[in-house]
Amino acid sequence: MTKAVTRGDRPVPKCDPIHMFLGPRQHLSSLLMFSVAIVIIVIMTMSFLWTREQEKRQVAADFLARARLVTNQFLSIRNFLAVGQGGLFTRHVDPLSAQQGIDRVLPDRSWRIKEVWWDCSRQENCPDFFEAEVMELFSREKALSEVFRIERQGDRSFFRYAVPIRVEPACLNCHGGSSGAGKDWPPPLFQPGELRGAITLQVPTDFFSSATRAAIGQQLAFTAVLLFLALGIIYFLTCYFITTPLRRITELAGAVAGGNLQIADRKPVAYGEMGLLWQEFQIMTRRLEESYQGLEELVKERTAELNRQKEELKRANEELARNYHLKSTFLTTMSHELRTPLTAIIAPAELMLEEIGGPLTEKQRGYLLAIRENGWQLLKLINDILDLAKLESGRMELKISTFDLAEAVDTTVERLQPLAAKKEIALAALSQADLPTALGDREKIEQVLSNLLSNAIKFTPNGGRVEVKARLNPGEQEFLVSVSDTGIGIRPEDQEAIFEAFRQLQMLSTREFRGTGLGLSLARGLLARHGGRIWVQSKPGEGSTFYFTLPLGGPAAPPQRR
Repeated sequence: MTKAVTRGDRPVPKCDPIHMFLGPRQHLSSLLMFSVAIVIIVIMTMSFLWTREQEKRQVAADFLARARLVTNQFLSIRNFLAVGQGGLFTRHVDPLSAQQGIDRVLPDRSWRIKEVWWDCSRQENCPDFFEAEVMELFSREKALSEVFRIERQGDRSFFRYAVPIRVEPACLNCHGGSSGAGKDWPPPLFQPGELRGAITLQVPTDFFSSATRAAIGQQLAFTAVLLFLALGIIYFLTCYFITTPLRRITELAGAVAGGNLQIADRKPVAYGEMGLLWQEFQIMTRRLEESYQGLEELVKERTAELNRQKEELKRANEELARNYHLKSTFLTTMSHELRTPLTAIIAPAELMLEEIGGPLTEKQRGYLLAIRENGWQLLKLINDILDLAKLESGRMELKISTFDLAEAVDTTVERLQPLAAKKEIALAALSQADLPTALGDREKIEQVLSNLLSNAIKFTPNGGRVEVKARLNPGEQEFLVSVSDTGIGIRPEDQEAIFEAFRQLQMLSTREFRGTGLGLSLARGLLARHGGRIWVQSKPGEGSTFYFTLPLGGPAAPPQRR
């Protein structure tokens, strides 16, 4: 699978030879002409090679037929003279005599007829490499009547042909015993059918090569003319039927892409599939125009609706901000206003418990204790609401100072020991030795600890255990404080919701655990104001552990007003 690179916005195949040669912006006619030219050249090259091979075979067959004719005539004349004249004229029908005539006509000795003998009694009859090879073939294969091939000698090519000379009965008239007496040479004794030599022909093929080269030149010239003519016709037809209509359709498509949907009503000259393409393009453009008009109407309607909703949302936000401001103002005002009468109620109750006005009966003391306890609870609730309102409005002011965190933990634990003792809960504080001093609002930190410990004691059954630990968080520049209990635990899906204001989990059908749900929300807000965080780990029925952190360097910066 080839990778692709991008050119502009169009992916271009990295190894596409057509793109590499012509480029992506060439006209379709150029691409077609290039493709057709390649196809025509390949086809005509294959046709030329096939024709040339056929011509070679035809010429070889022609050479073979002529060589057979020459040798057969030559041997027939010799046999005729040998039988009819008793060998009187046989010497004058020697191939050497024919070769002399050929040499006079063709002085370069490239045309040759030769008689080859085993005994090589004369230099003219000695075999060359080809002739020695065919003599061996004729000797091994008695039925072999001829051998021919085309071979190269240097830079020239020759047609070589050879036929065997075997002893026939007519040959014995001149070469068979005493009948040869009185001749110029002593005739040897031969046996009929014995191989004695061969007649070979050598014909140069230069004229064939010249004719072939001329034919090649003519064919190439004719091919070039046909190629250019075909390409011209293809180019004209491609431009008229394909390229020009496509270019026009492309221009109109560009105009439509620019927003001019009316231009599609024009009709360019297009035929066949191009005409069908243009018709589909017109249909698409009309549908696009209808969709565009409908979309514009829809956009107008939706825009008007969004503007209306935006105005309503703006008014609702303004109303919400106004109500929120009124709520914060109301909570702050009411908290201040309620604290004064509560203080006026709690203070006399405490004085009466000290029996300043005289001795009290047990019933009176019980009433006064109830008044004081519920008054303190109501005062704590008002203080929590006031602090929460300050946090939400961004008006919470911290009294930053250095303090001993372990001492603050111990103080808070001592303050809540009576509450734990009522339920026989073991309340313990374990702080790391040599803790550095903390920087922050000690009162607010003790308020966070008090809220966490109060919740732990509230939700822990009688006889349980609550434990507070303070130490340095390993690897972090912060304190880590944990409050663990053996209470009822918290479900995983509820562990985030418990930090929301006025949120108390309905874990039992009865209101066994009373409260307003402000403690954890207030604790998170106070810790966030110090730059810390709070979270819980718990399993139902196995207790809970609340963690919170405080930076060693104190609050980084005051929070933004909400």
